[in-house]
Amino acid sequence: QFARSIFHRVEWKHCKMIGTDFSQCAFRHVFFTTCLMRYANFNASKWEDGICKDCDATEASFSMLEWKQMVLEQCNFTACELIGTSLENIDLSSCQIEGITVQAENLKGAIMNEQQALLCAKLLGITVKY
Repeated sequence: QFARSIFHRVEWKHCKMIGTDFSQCAFRHVFFTTCLMRYANFNASKWEDGICKDCDATEASFSMLEWKQMVLEQCNFTACELIGTSLENIDLSSCQIEGITVQAENLKGAIMNEQQALLCAKLLGITVKY
């Protein structure tokens, strides 16, 4: 368990982090590449100037997270919890976000593709006619 730890200039590659507790951690200039993060707990953590690429974070918890200048590429965030986490300026367009739990006000400013925007519209109770 890594709760309340500080990670600075760390590179995680091909790591199994299933169910790991990273709550209240600080991540600065940290790179996650092809990591298995299912069920991990990142609640109340701070992420700054990092990259998360090709990671599987299915059902992980990212609630009350603060992130700045993060790059998210080809990550699986299916069924993740993002309660109290702002997605402003976060580009999710190459990621999977089906079934996420997020508050409407935290979607403001998020960058996503058309399919994701339709998913989020459904979360907001909007019916889209084709």
